[in-house]
Amino acid sequence: MDRPRSRLRGGDEQASPLEHSHGEEERQWQQERLSREEAYYHFINELSDEDYRLMRDHSLLGTPGEITAEELQQRLEGAKEHLASQTDVENREGEGETAGDS
Repeated sequence: MDRPRSRLRGGDEQASPLEHSHGEEERQWQQERLSREEAYYHFINELSDEDYRLMRDHSLLGTPGEITAEELQQRLEGAKEHLASQTDVENREGEGETAGDS
């Protein structure tokens, strides 16, 4: 049978300050994680289809609750910059080949 915790400890005892502190820290941690998860899903839902595919295809989405919306934004901007620089290099290479063919 499950008994209330206070009865198991001997009656009218209250949680020790250490237990109370640990419980408070755990609640605080869970609240922060929940807040990060909500921000994560809000960020993902606001992405365009193109941006979502870019992040998904490059494995940049991370784990809800472990990554912040700010980190997601930085990853997205980095992926776009990388994609733009790749496109620039490919365009320059393509122009060089076209000019050499003439």
